Amino acid sequence: MKFLNKPVHLIIISTGLLIIGAVSFVGCRSSGPQDTLRVRRLEIVDDKGKTQGILFADKDGAVLSLNDSDGKPRIVIAAGATKPSLEIYDATGKVRLIASVEKDGSALAINNGSGIPVATIGYYQDQSWVAVNDPAGNLVARLPAK
Repeated sequence: MKFLNKPVHLIIISTGLLIIGAVSFVGCRSSGPQDTLRVRRLEIVDDKGKTQGILFADKDGAVLSLNDSDGKPRIVIAAGATKPSLEIYDATGKVRLIASVEKDGSALAINNGSGIPVATIGYYQDQSWVAVNDPAGNLVARLPAK
């Protein structure tokens, strides 16, 4: 290549490297889907970059939080080893429904606009029950009565 001047020589080398890079990229892209994606935290964002969902793991297990269009959490699922749960929040940020499971039972609580449980269905140590509370959270009725 002694007969070529230096700029032409650099163009040829650069073009060759560009072609090698493009072929490598296409080869990687055409290998199909990957089997595993490993991350500590995954954020789902809308077209404006606002976070709409988060998936992460903490010391208790995986947590999925889904937000409304204003970015407020509306649904949270926690896969904790000792107490997995599902929480649904209203637009003001108050939890309105909680479903949880523990070692010896499970419960479903329906809360009022203040976040206070007003109805609960549960099962614990081979006993099932239904409880109704007033808006302040005071027990009004429970079946069975224990």
